[in-house]
Order: sequence, then structure tokens, then C-alpha cells
Amino acid sequence: MRKISTLIIVLLSVAAVYASELADSATCVKKPRQSVGLVLSGGGAKGIAHAGVIQALEENGIPIDYIAGTSMGAIVGSLYASGYTPKEIIDLILSDSFSSWSTGKINPSLTYYCLKPELSPAIVKMNIGKKESGLSTSILPSSFISPFPMNIGFVEVFTPHTAVCEGDFNKLFVPFRCVTSDVFNKKKVVMSKGDLGEAVRMSMTFPVAFKPIEKDGLPMFDGGIYDNFPVDVMKADFAPDIIIGIDVTTHETPDLNNLYSQLESMIIQQDDYNLDEKDGIKIHINLKEYNLLDFPKANEIFDRGYRTTMAVIDSIKSRVGEGVSFRNVNLRREVYKSKVPVVKFDSLEVVGTSKNAESYIRHIFFKDKGDTITFDNVKDAYYRTITSGKFRDLVPSPHYNPSSGLFDLRMKADVKDNLNIGIGGFVTSTTNSLAYLSVGYETIDLNSFSGDVSGWIGQSYYGGALNAKISLNSGLPTMIKLQGVASQQKFYEDDVLFFESNTPTFVTKAQYYGKLIFSLGLGRHSKFDLSGGFGYLQDRFYPTKNIDYSAISQDEANYKLGQLKISYDFNTLDNQIYPSTGTRIFVAATGVLGNMEQYSNINQPYLYDELKWAEAEFDLMRFCPLSSRFTLGYRLNAVASTKPLLQSYTASIVQAPAFTPTQYSRGIFLPSFQSNSFVAGGIVPIFNIIDNLQLRTEVYAFSPMREICPGDNDTASYGHWFGSINFMGEASVVYNFSFASLSVYGNYVNSPKSRCNFGVSFGFFIPAPKFLR
Repeated sequence: MRKISTLIIVLLSVAAVYASELADSATCVKKPRQSVGLVLSGGGAKGIAHAGVIQALEENGIPIDYIAGTSMGAIVGSLYASGYTPKEIIDLILSDSFSSWSTGKINPSLTYYCLKPELSPAIVKMNIGKKESGLSTSILPSSFISPFPMNIGFVEVFTPHTAVCEGDFNKLFVPFRCVTSDVFNKKKVVMSKGDLGEAVRMSMTFPVAFKPIEKDGLPMFDGGIYDNFPVDVMKADFAPDIIIGIDVTTHETPDLNNLYSQLESMIIQQDDYNLDEKDGIKIHINLKEYNLLDFPKANEIFDRGYRTTMAVIDSIKSRVGEGVSFRNVNLRREVYKSKVPVVKFDSLEVVGTSKNAESYIRHIFFKDKGDTITFDNVKDAYYRTITSGKFRDLVPSPHYNPSSGLFDLRMKADVKDNLNIGIGGFVTSTTNSLAYLSVGYETIDLNSFSGDVSGWIGQSYYGGALNAKISLNSGLPTMIKLQGVASQQKFYEDDVLFFESNTPTFVTKAQYYGKLIFSLGLGRHSKFDLSGGFGYLQDRFYPTKNIDYSAISQDEANYKLGQLKISYDFNTLDNQIYPSTGTRIFVAATGVLGNMEQYSNINQPYLYDELKWAEAEFDLMRFCPLSSRFTLGYRLNAVASTKPLLQSYTASIVQAPAFTPTQYSRGIFLPSFQSNSFVAGGIVPIFNIIDNLQLRTEVYAFSPMREICPGDNDTASYGHWFGSINFMGEASVVYNFSFASLSVYGNYVNSPKSRCNFGVSFGFFIPAPKFLR
């Protein structure tokens, strides 16, 4: 029934177009209409001007019978050839999806939080595997921009149109050609058939920035290398009466301060942008103030293309002759769009990887989804598959079956080698600098295994961790983890801009524990954890500051504890250390049972406590972009605990949960921000200066439900309910690299004494996980 209705609509629309054109031709005698070919040059974001040109041509009845484009010209040209209007093209370019394709940044809302690799201070990661010639090591990525978002995004946009034209670009809404470069044979290749999305990918694959697509076993790169203005392709393939050539290149010496400008000048070898006047009209659009990556300025660039074309529209009309009505073009476009099929898949073929990896991929894509799956199912499965970080690349390639109206999905998988090494750390102007090394091994199968050994070493912190995880074959992501940690962290009485190695250690906290964790993914963004473990914790401290550190040793408190914990964690933050969008909601309930022994050199020589308590925590972070350059974030954190006071005040405050909202506060001891139960919150205004560069301000207030107060001989007691409020603030300029962050900061706390601190840091301060909160 649907096909009959579609056929009727098509026939009526064709009749309407034909009748309209007959009526137009009968009213007056005009110069015979010339066939028009549109040639679109490459130029990165400057190529958005092509959409503005097309808008001006359509509004003025200038027909577009053929299109040939290179790079960004191929993207805009292919979209128009696929029935997109200029407005739809600009809307797509301004969308979050296009931003993700062009930057390689995966939208956190599409990934599975529970499957993400654990946070670590690693800056450099490498994979080591076996090849016939020996060991192979992969350190640098094959491209600066991750291919994953574009892989699945281009399938979504172009697959239906490949089906409509049956792989013949002459059968698109407008016949289309694009140019790509075979750098091995040093020649250009004209794409006229095949998968439309792959052809466009080949044409716009700027070397180093994007990973190349293979054709006949050879990598293909940006068509602009050998032909950035494919006038000769237009002549050879279509031979139109008139060619309108749109040139958006700058034709200036490369900017010494712009890496992409220099790369463009080195890579693009063809610089012939001429169009003979007898062949048509060339329009050069002056866009010298824009660069290759100015996609956020799409509206400005679109408008520049539109206005430049409108300035010469009379000349174009005089050459073209009789035009076509805007209404008829839209009717023809609707006829074309009515033929576009809904994308559904009924089979999956996995190539390029092992049988185990094939079973893993097939399980995620087709398990319990019936005989056919929609594109939304495929997109969800695709992001679930790559979230684990085990794939170098995963390239989907659909093939249309006209007899069934369904698609076959071919998936080319490139799995990372099993052995991986991470090297990194945290470099700061304070005492918290550390080096980090991890060695891991992981498999990919229906029941996958991964394990790693990690080590941290620095002036204030050292530790080691052993982790093992089994991912189970189930409908929901399910994991069983075993974790062992040994670590020690020192806190100094003062932490100045550039540390002094002879500053006495005020508090030292050590932990040695093992945990078993059951983790269950609940949808894309949340997980449920149930864990149990045993730990030995040791705190060493001076019970008072009014002593001669060189004359007396520290008190020591030893804890033997068992723990059972249940937690729910929802997370869509775009960056776990310096987020600017997204939400995190963390809720946990913990039960602890054990004992404590304290050895003192000043007060009571030996103390013993039996310990038993329950603890609940709620932590909410949310970041709301209010404009393209400003985000307002806020945080609420509350802990409620039945934890008893210890006989020693210092032991009680050292073991109390701490509120540490900033990277700096996680490395210092602030007793005024520690309490068994507390409520805290703050606001985080963020100014996005340019991409990846932020000015962050954070202001927090902390109030213990009942403050832990010192008494005589280091005894402890509770104060009044909500008897005090303390404040903490930080301002920082942060640049986020893909692998780490650089921060210059200044912060303030009002207690125990009012003080400011300034510093510089690079990397992430991510120590081993803690046994208690």
C-alpha cells in the first residue's frame, strides 16, 4: 500500500512539474535554456559558502544540472545531489552531529558509561602485538581526528541515497562527481559510482587529520592534492553548456602561526583555479579572514557565499538563458525524496578480525533484536561496541538489496593488540607531582577478560594497583571485577607555589585492600555497583602543631575494616576532571565493620575502638551551557554517617570524609572541609574563550552537620548542628588537550586560616581508588 501511494505521489508530482514547465514556456519566447554544471572547490569550513551560492542560484531560477566537487565542495555538493536544500545543508553543518564528525569528539550521550576504560593519569598509550616480522608497537594514532563518529554518521546521511541511485551517481537528484587522490600512484581518481558516503570520505580526507578510506587496497586522500577545482572533470563527464565555478580558496602565503594553513600549502599541489570565459563563469569568494576549521561560523560564511553570488546573478542569468522555477525544483526534490528507503538491516558480516571478536560484535548488534534492526539499533550497537576502547577502527559498509528493500551490513573491524602500556603522570608546582606506569592485557570475546598492573610514584604519593575484570555475555553490560590496591599519600603542613623538600609531613595515609565488585550497566549513562572488601588502613600524624617535629615521632592509627557498598552512578559529563557539559548523579550506601588501634607518643599511649557504621552519600554535578561561550555549573554533595567519634580528635578528623571538589584540594589536607556528615555545594561559571580553552571559576560552601571539635589531650567531641560554614574558591585557565589538561590556577580557603595559593599543573591527579569514600 505504501509503495502504491508513493507511486501516485510521484506521478502526480511529475505531471505537475511538466505542466508548469509547459505553461512557462508558452507565455513567452526566451533564449533556450543552457545546461549548467556547478564546480565546487575544496577549502575546509570556507566551503560552507557553496551552500550560500546554491541558495542564490535556486532563488533566481538558475538550474543546477550537474555537480562536481572536491573535499568540502564534495560534501556540500553530495548533500545537494542527495536532495538536501541549502537550509538543510547549513542546519546539518551546524548540528552537534557534524561537529562530532569534524572534530572526532564522541558525544558522551551516545556512549556506555559502564563500559568506558577506568580513568587514569596515562598521557601516552601504546599497544604491543605480534606480527610475522616480530613485535609491533602502536603509539601514535593513524589520524589526529578519531574516525568513529564520521564512520557511523556518514552511513546515516548517505546510505539511503546510495540505495536510491543504485550506486550510480548519475541517478542522484543531481548527477554528481567528486575527486579523491591516490598518493601511491600520484594521480587523482574521479568517483562516479559506488558507496556515496565512502566516495565523499575519500574526497575530504585531509592527510594526518583524518584516517584514509581504502579503494582497491590503496589509501585515498583529499582530492585537493591533485585537483582542488575539478573543472576538467565537469567537462569530461558532463560537458554542460555553462560551468559555474566556485573558488573559496585564499591564494595567500601560509600563515606562520597556523599549522593547518601550512599543511594545506604543502599538501595541495594543483593551483590552477582558472575557468575559461567561453566555458562559463568563475566566482571567487573572499574568505581570507576564515580558516579551515571555522565551522561554528557557518552562518557568516554561508551569507558571504550568498551575497557574493547575488552580486553577479544578472551576469549568470544572461549566460544561462531560460531558468527553472523555484517551485518546480522543490517538486522535483520531493519526488526524489519519496524514493528514499527507510534503512533497515537483516544481516551482518564482520571482516578483518578474529572469530572471537566477530562473535562479540555480532552479539552486540543482533542479539534479541529480531530478524531486522533499524539504523537507530545499529547506531546504538556501534557506540556500545567502541566505548570499551578496544578498537582502532570499526567501519560499517551497508549494501542495499532491492528485492527485499533491506540492507546487508558489512563491518570491517580493526582490533587493538592485546598488550597495552600507559605512561603518564601529573606535573605541578606543588608537592603532588607524580609519575605513572601501567601494563595491561585484554581480550575481546563474548566473555572478555582484561587485567592490568599500575604504579604511581611521587614525592607525596606512591602506590600500586592490580585489577582484573571479566565482562559477561548478557543482554545488559555486566562485569565482575577484582581489585587490589596498596598506596600511601603524604600531606604537608604548608603547600606553597614551589615546594620545599624539607617541609615536615603533617599527615600520612596508607591503605592496603582488596575488593570484589559486581557491576551492571543500566542503559547508556548509568551503572549499578555492588562491592565487598577488606582493608588495612594506617594513618600517621602529629596530634598537635605545637611540637618539635624533629624530636618526636608521629602517632599511628591502624584500622582493620570490612566493607559492603551499593551505588548508583549516572554520568554524561564531557570531561571527568574539567567538565563543561553534562550531568553526574552519584548515590551510595555503605556499611563498615572493624576495629582501630592507635599508638601515641604524647597523650594516651594506646587506644582501641570497635567500629561499626553506615554511611550514605549523594553527589550531583550539572553543567548547563547558556550560550556558545558561557556555561553555568553547580554541585551539591552530602554525606550522612553513623560513624562514631574516635577517642582521638586528630584520628577522627584524619579519617573523616573530605569534600574535595577541585584537583588541587584532592592533594592537600584541609581539616575544615572534613566531617563524618556534611552538606556542601557551589557554583561553577565557565567561560569558553576558544575551543578547548576555558576560564573556570569555582566557589563552594561546606558545612558539617556536627563539627568535630578538639578537646583536652586530643580528645574529640561534636559541636552544634550546622555550627560553622567554610568557603573555598578557585579560578583557573584550563586548556584541554585530547590526552591531558594544562591549568594555571589560584585558589582560596578561609579556614583553618585565610590563605591563597597559586600554581600550575599538567595532566590529571588521579591516584589509586580509595577503600573508603
